[in-house]
Amino acid sequence: MESNLSKLIRRCLKHQSLSRAEFVRKMGYTNLSKGHQRLTGWLRGVSTPSGDQPTRIASAVGVELKIVAEAILKDRAICNERRLARRAQDPNYYLIIRLSPAVYPQQKLPRGIDELTALTLARARARSIRRRCCLNTPDGTNYWLDEAGTVSQVDREIPPTMCIGNRPFRINLS
Repeated sequence: MESNLSKLIRRCLKHQSLSRAEFVRKMGYTNLSKGHQRLTGWLRGVSTPSGDQPTRIASAVGVELKIVAEAILKDRAICNERRLARRAQDPNYYLIIRLSPAVYPQQKLPRGIDELTALTLARARARSIRRRCCLNTPDGTNYWLDEAGTVSQVDREIPPTMCIGNRPFRINLS
């Protein structure tokens, strides 16, 4: 499925009769390879612009930053809805442990437990290993626990994962 951002970019490429290379140059990239990689990711809908990239896109496309930002936010909302729908199909609770800034193994908690029991187990585990953890629930809620087992934040964002390159990589602890 085509994203709102990719529709916006494709429409502008067609309307202004720009090639991808010209578009990348208009965005201010001197390293065309890097610009092409990012543009391809945005057009496929597999990556999202960050930092100053929305501003660069807006200037290259010739629209207000607000229009680009709205397209990005709509795409994120759609992705979040899909993620939560997929997560709701898995009844398990997962404890994701922060071993280092890039390593997040996940531990599947016992089947058939309720949220309060899962949170109690997660708190005890965080205290025993003295690491930050994230308890991911079937409804997509994340409980972020500090080293002392105290809940520091609750959200419905994407839980942390370990990535090798751009691909998520899961280490399951049993």
